[in-house]
Formats: sequence, structure tokens, C-alpha cells
Amino acid sequence: MAAPLGSYVEPFERAARTGAIALAVVAMLALVLSAWLTTRLTASLERLAGADAVARGDLDPRVDGHGAGEVGRLAAAFNSMTESLRRTLTELTKRQALAAVGEYAASLAHEVRNGLTAVRVDLQHAQEKTAKGAPGGPLIARALENVKRLDGTVSSSLRAARSGRSPRRRLDLGPTVGAAAQSAESTFTEQGATLTPSTAPSTPAWVLGDAIGLQQLLLNLLLNSAQAVGPGGRATITVDVDASDVRVVVTDTGGGIAPEDLEHVLDPFFSTKVGGTGLGLPIARQIAAAHGGSLRIESVAGEGTRVEVRLPLAAAPS
Repeated sequence: MAAPLGSYVEPFERAARTGAIALAVVAMLALVLSAWLTTRLTASLERLAGADAVARGDLDPRVDGHGAGEVGRLAAAFNSMTESLRRTLTELTKRQALAAVGEYAASLAHEVRNGLTAVRVDLQHAQEKTAKGAPGGPLIARALENVKRLDGTVSSSLRAARSGRSPRRRLDLGPTVGAAAQSAESTFTEQGATLTPSTAPSTPAWVLGDAIGLQQLLLNLLLNSAQAVGPGGRATITVDVDASDVRVVVTDTGGGIAPEDLEHVLDPFFSTKVGGTGLGLPIARQIAAAHGGSLRIESVAGEGTRVEVRLPLAAAPS
């Protein structure tokens, strides 16, 4: 008689039931884990929804870059790329605006030069008819000097526009600083302020450059100071020579520049003054750079401003 199989089959059936239960549990866990991962990945990708706005040309939205995963790193890289693109477009817009201004200025310079010629001729006639020692003599002489300076500036600008270069020669910067201070003196007087010009340095401040352009650079700085100081205010301009550079420093006791504005004062068309063009300081920096030099501004709101121009020292004439 065959032995009953129940005792032999029961362990296998029990093992099969246990395996089925374990498989169901594993399947359930896998399903839950898959749903969690899918939800997390979807939420991470939804953070990149700002890319749609960028694709439409709106560079303001930023992608949420929190997290250390791949999506977080991708979001951070995307934000960095967008910011770089924004800066590039802003710079391109500024350059295009400057190019348009340059083209207009080149065409305008010719007309201005014609007008200056007529003014110069009239002033020369007035000077000839003014008796020696007459009170108006110095005023006419100063007006003539200013007209000559403006004519020279316009002529230099036209030459630069045609050839892309300004004439350069070896010159002592001291007299150029003096001429700029003399041109700015009337503006300080009108403001009720005082300009203290530099005493001549112990050695000539030789540089290679365009005297008219450098005078314009320094005059721009002095006129900015004159507009910044009020009645009773003071400004100074000094010239120093060291082993490798000529340094010109303009300081004033004006209201200074706010920290949030200081980083923008050299940007073209940025101005905190009503009616200001925002071109004086950028032009000054450009002239300094064209001479191989630099322009640096330090300012404390409520105390005053210090502007330093450095130009390479040229060898003394033999």
C-alpha cells in the first residue's frame, strides 16, 4: 500500500505559499518605489519649466536649482547660461547704442566745426578792436582759447573717426593739467566753489599722447567735481611722477556717490544728474585706456570723491 504523500508535499506547498507572498510584497514595494521615483523625477523636471519662458525670449525667470542631484546641477548650469546671455545682450545693446552715437557725432562734428570757425573769427575781430588793458580783454582771450580747444577736440575726433587713431607725441602733462584747470575755473566760480590747481611736479611728467584728448579727459573730471560740490566746496588736482607712471588725482568735497551707483558710473549713458548725458566719465576712461592708462574712482557718500588717472611714463627727450 502506497504511503500517503501529504507529509511530503506539505513542505513544498508551504514554501510555495511563502514565496508567493514574498513575491507579492516585493512587487508591491517595487510599485511603490517606482511611483515615488516617478513623482520625484517629474517634480524635478517641472522646476525646469522656466526654460519655456527663456525660449520665448524672456530672460528674467530663473529655474529652481535647489538640490544636489543631476537635475539640480542642470538647473544651476541653465541659470548661469541665462545670466551670461543676459549680460552679453546688455553689452551688445550698449555697444550698438554707442556705435549709433559715434556715427551721429562724426556727422555732427563737421557742422560744429564750421560754427566754431565763425565764432573764432568774430572773437578775433573783437580782440583786435579791444584796447590793451581793457576789462574785457582777458574774457575774450579765454573765450578764444576755449574755442580753439573745442575746435581741436572736434578735429581730433574727426581724425579718430576716419583712421581709428589719435595723433600722439611726447609731451609734459603738467601744462595740459594747468590748461584743463584754467578751463574749469569759471565753472567752479559759478558754483561758488574753489579749485586748487596742482603745483608743478619736481620732474617733468612726460607721456606719449594727444594733448587735446588728455586735456578733455581732465576737464571732464574737473567739471564733474564742479557740479558735485556746492557753495564753499573745494576740489584739488595734483600730478605725481613715479618710476613707471604719471598719476593725476582729482579730489572734491562734494556729496560723493552712493555705493549702488558707484559700480555703474563708468557705464555709458548712466547718470544720477538731471539732464546728464552719462558720457563724461566713460569718455574719460576711454581716453585714458587709449593712452595705455587707467581710471579709478573712489567715493564715500556724504564725504566726497577721488578720481585717479594713471598714464605710462615716457622717456625724457634726449
